[in-house]
Amino acid sequence: MIRDGLRTLLAHDRVVEAWLRDQVAPALDALKADPSRAVTMDGMRAALAAEHTKATGSR
Repeated sequence: MIRDGLRTLLAHDRVVEAWLRDQVAPALDALKADPSRAVTMDGMRAALAAEHTKATGSR
C-alpha cells in the first residue's frame, strides 16, 4: 500500500516537472523577453468576470 502511494506521488511529480519544463518555463522566458505581454491584475479580473458572466448567463 505504501509502495503504491509512493509510485503515485512519483508519477505526479513527473507530470508536474514536465508541465513546469514544457509550459511554465517557456512562458516565463517569453514574459522576461517582452514584459509588455503581461496582463495586469485588473485586466485578469475583468477577463475572468467576463468569462464567468458568459458561462453563467449573467446570474
